[in-house]
Amino acid sequence: MLASRMKTVRGDLPQKAFANRLAVHVNTVQRWEAGTRLPCADDLLRMQQQFDININWLLSGDGPKHLSELEQPRPAEVVPIENGFIESFRTWVAELISEDSAYRGWFKVQLMKCFPEFKEWVEKKQGGRSSENSSPMTHENSA
Repeated sequence: MLASRMKTVRGDLPQKAFANRLAVHVNTVQRWEAGTRLPCADDLLRMQQQFDININWLLSGDGPKHLSELEQPRPAEVVPIENGFIESFRTWVAELISEDSAYRGWFKVQLMKCFPEFKEWVEKKQGGRSSENSSPMTHENSA
């Protein structure tokens, strides 16, 4: 049960001290441990940060108790993008946005979300301050 796992997390720490570390009222801790109230997402995150608790374990009893006991995923291998792929992608994008202006707007918004450089370039172009004629979609290093 969640209530018993909450007591396990608190351990020998008095309820008041536990409540202070989580920035909640002591009555809240008492209600959690009595099973009459559930912690909100913010409280769960503070518990995770303060006590290295695996939220999945706390809520379900599954997995290790502490985050530090979780197996860390291995980082993905970085694969270089070949110039041929960049050219194919640029060609596809150019064809797509020339066919339908709705795609052009959607694609522009998505690029601006993902690539801050593109957003800066668009803002410069719209502000009329840019004397560049090249697109940020080009695969060239400028000096």
